[in-house]
Amino acid sequence: WLEKTGPVHLTQWPTYITTPHVTKESATVKVQTTVANTGTDTAEIVVQQQVAGIQATPASITLAPGTEGVVEQEIHLTDPKLWSCESPHLYSMETTVLHNGKLIDSTKTAFGVRTAEWKTDGFYLNGQKVRIKGVCEHHDLGALGAAFHARGYERKIEKLKAMGCNSIRMTHNPPAPEVLDLCDKHGILVIDELFDIWKRQKYEKVNGYHIYWDEWWQKDVQNFMLRDRNHPSIIAWSGGNEVPEQSAPKNPKRHEQNIAIANGLRDEIRKYDTTRPYT
Repeated sequence: WLEKTGPVHLTQWPTYITTPHVTKESATVKVQTTVANTGTDTAEIVVQQQVAGIQATPASITLAPGTEGVVEQEIHLTDPKLWSCESPHLYSMETTVLHNGKLIDSTKTAFGVRTAEWKTDGFYLNGQKVRIKGVCEHHDLGALGAAFHARGYERKIEKLKAMGCNSIRMTHNPPAPEVLDLCDKHGILVIDELFDIWKRQKYEKVNGYHIYWDEWWQKDVQNFMLRDRNHPSIIAWSGGNEVPEQSAPKNPKRHEQNIAIANGLRDEIRKYDTTRPYT
């Protein structure tokens, strides 16, 4: 998709929505919004948020040319409809940007209100223990081709749910965004996974991601996190699977390098979201 904007605009994946306080009676919804000014003049803008007919206090920000700015706002919901496997209710946050009283950009972001906790005796969703019954799934659909087929994948989820499945670990790369939309819609818990190759070559894959690692891993972590972090279905992040670094080499120096990569991934992911664990 090619998107055309004015010089002052919402960035790609501009909102970050969290629900730090949730009860059956009320919920606090926090939203951080990033706005960019790629023009040549300083711009004074106003950011507005609205969800379920409730508006946040408008936030003003002044952006110098060539800069980005972040505003944070809160909305308080009464009697929130909680997102769960059985009742996956979704809200829509409408974000608008005004310059000199004129609407210059807007977006809508789907999100869910829920609590997710990992305890010593299991996983809890909205305070209720949920036994995770899951599968490892790629986003591909075999004979339907390489282009993503939303209804085809939705049928796959329906079949999995009929088998008793309530969760998917994305294997082993970021899924098509529509996959996460469908998991939100159908109440499927998700471990969202990023890599299957780190810095070391895997098998015979001479053109694998390892040749891009040094230049791209941080940028790809950033894009992965900014794109996916509003999905209520996601209950954990995964930095990789089936990577050669997971083995323990006899060389102590290499072993330390492997650990450093794993810890670096964890720390980079936590720059963008600390509401979910990392594996």
